[in-house]
Amino acid sequence: MSETRDHKTAVLIVGGGIVGLSAALLLARQGIQPVLVERHPSTALLPQARAFNPRSMEIYQALGLEREIRARASILADLPEMIGAETLTGEERFRFDVLARVRPLASVSPTDWAMIDQDELEHVVRAHAERSGADVRFGTELVSFDAGAGGVTTLLRDVGSGAEYRIDADYLIAADGHRAGLRHQLGIGADGPGVLFPVMNFIFDADLSTALRGRRFLLAYLDRPTTGTALVPLRQFGRWALGVPYHSERGESPDDFTDQRCAELAREAVGIPDLELTLVPPMPGRDQKAASTRIGGWVARRYRAGRVFFVGDAAHVVPPTGSYGANTGIADAHNLAWKLAAVIRGRQSTRCWTPTTTSAARSRGQHSTPRCGS
Repeated sequence: MSETRDHKTAVLIVGGGIVGLSAALLLARQGIQPVLVERHPSTALLPQARAFNPRSMEIYQALGLEREIRARASILADLPEMIGAETLTGEERFRFDVLARVRPLASVSPTDWAMIDQDELEHVVRAHAERSGADVRFGTELVSFDAGAGGVTTLLRDVGSGAEYRIDADYLIAADGHRAGLRHQLGIGADGPGVLFPVMNFIFDADLSTALRGRRFLLAYLDRPTTGTALVPLRQFGRWALGVPYHSERGESPDDFTDQRCAELAREAVGIPDLELTLVPPMPGRDQKAASTRIGGWVARRYRAGRVFFVGDAAHVVPPTGSYGANTGIADAHNLAWKLAAVIRGRQSTRCWTPTTTSAARSRGQHSTPRCGS
């Protein structure tokens, strides 16, 4: 090991998406200074979730973030509508307001939905987490870990320099996404329908004014180049994200999505064969333009393994419609953070028990955070 940056931390968080960053902020606000590591150099450019529900906003409101979040709301916050068509240039088959039937009554919640792109929300939460004392390290990957009864020993690597160092943590929060690398290493499986279909996502810059014909929308579902294609306008004017399902059962793989093919798919979705466009990497410093994700649903058989806890997509995956994945992950972080903070601060006795009420819940280990009794 050529570098030592830390020897000990109360909580190490693996994963720098909205769930991991929220966990870091929530812990830091309770006097626990966690370390968060994320192998990518920065937060993503893709918007991912685009709507955050009242419960998520209640959490951020309590942290004093609501005004800033709403100030960075989506350019389409005033028009949260989805449309459907064969191509963008084609005739719309449907258009509807995605929030028309789900807005809460004032008597139910003190706040409302926030139409902010997840990448923008991550900037806000990361800044406040760091200001509150969280040690956030992007460009740092987890090489290995050993979870024992007394804590978790980890080996980390600085992606830029290659320097490796060790951090010992009392607890580890795995917020490492739907691939759930840490959970799989611990041998914990999941139940559910599994992967429904894979999708390739990429970003491109193009002037689509001819195809738009003055229209605006939050999301367009298109039939070309294949049913289920989704076109999303991004915050920057003229920048778009396209998600295209592909058929792995027919032998298609992510390697098939070269820059040339992605450009052809974008032109087909828009409906302009000679459209001029420029592909944009999904993350700074990354050469590959397209990224693969899996649409599906599953739930981990346990949410905890000793001192390792799984939150967000590492614990449960749902299809992206409705932004339920991000919102339930934020709730996970909130639920777990205060319990860990209480135990770490020693407000309760050292004899801990698992707060589950049924044998089924105990067997699944669902957020069985240490709760200590007298």
